[in-house]
Amino acid sequence: MNVGGSMRATIQEHWVPALLVALTWILLFKINTWLFASIEVNGHISLVFLPAFLRMVAAMVWRWSGVAGLFMGGLFTSSIWTGGSVVHASALAALSALGPLLAVTFCTKWLGLDARLDGLKGRHVLQFAATGALVNTLLHNLYFYTSGMQPSLMDGVLPMLIGDLLGTVVVLFGLSSALKLVSSRKR
Repeated sequence: MNVGGSMRATIQEHWVPALLVALTWILLFKINTWLFASIEVNGHISLVFLPAFLRMVAAMVWRWSGVAGLFMGGLFTSSIWTGGSVVHASALAALSALGPLLAVTFCTKWLGLDARLDGLKGRHVLQFAATGALVNTLLHNLYFYTSGMQPSLMDGVLPMLIGDLLGTVVVLFGLSSALKLVSSRKR
């Protein structure tokens, strides 16, 4: 039995994607804070939230490794580093990580796709993004309300839904533009 090879394969298959997701989350979060601080609704909701894009991609591509990366990224960008509650930070990181997996599982069954997402089309990507934004919004706002972080269950629903959808669109547009630029330079 090759323990070293098995360990290396586990690291490459699970921990490298998790760390890449966590680092990408942190980067997108910092960029989002820098670009969109003026349209932040509160400390947990922004009218544009770039990391929303990563939630669905991580859950679709890497499943549980992606979830682990989202959780780590969520913790590293949480308020625990500035004296905030560890319980709230952990709950919010868990919601940011598990919500997308729930959305991916639902969409995969609803759209009749297999676990490898064979047959995924452009319209499916939009359905995944919208479902992910909706699941994330509902779970987070339910938590905000039940934990006393907001006075009404519906207070943050619309701004968070808008923020997740716009953040996903902005990143998709940026990636699409970058790909077009790179491909036009190759000609």
